[in-house]
Amino acid sequence: MRRFTIRLLIAISVIVLVFFAAIVALFYRNINGAGRIYQSRMLAMAAYIAVVADRAARGGMPADSIDAQLDELTSAGGFERAVMVDAEDRVLYKSQSILGRGDVIGAYLVDSAAFRAARAGFAPRLSPVKKIEGVYFQSLYYPCTLEGRPCMEILESDQHYYIALERFQTSLTV
Repeated sequence: MRRFTIRLLIAISVIVLVFFAAIVALFYRNINGAGRIYQSRMLAMAAYIAVVADRAARGGMPADSIDAQLDELTSAGGFERAVMVDAEDRVLYKSQSILGRGDVIGAYLVDSAAFRAARAGFAPRLSPVKKIEGVYFQSLYYPCTLEGRPCMEILESDQHYYIALERFQTSLTV
C-alpha cells in the first residue's frame, strides 16, 4: 500500500510539472506574439503620425499646434513621445517639451546606428529594447516626408509593456 501511495504521489507530481511547463510555454509564446503585435502597432502609429504631421504642415498649421497634435496622438496610442527631425537631424516637431525646436537629436537617440540605418535605407528600424537607469526604451526610426522633404520620425515606446514582461519573467524564476 505504501509503495502504491509513493508511486501515486510521483505520478501526480510529474503531471503537475508537465502541466506547469505547458502553461509556461504557452505564456512565452503569447508574450512573443504580443511583442510582434506591439511592433506592428508602433509601425502603424508612426505611419499615421507622419501623415497627420505632413497634412498639418502643408496646411500651414503653426508648429506649436502640430506639437500638440503629436502629444495627443502619442498619449492616445500609449507611446512616450514622437519627434520629427529634418535631414540635418534638427527637431521640427515634438510631442513633449523635453526637446526644443531646432535641437540636434543625436544625444537623445536610444540607438544612433539604427537611426542612421533607417535614414540611409529609407526603411523603418526598431532599436533593440534597452534598459537605461532602470527604465526601458525602444525607439522606432521611421523615414517619412514632410512637405515633400525627407524627414525622420522617432517614436518611443511606452514602458508599461516591458515592465509587465519583466515582472512576468521574474515571477517565473522565483
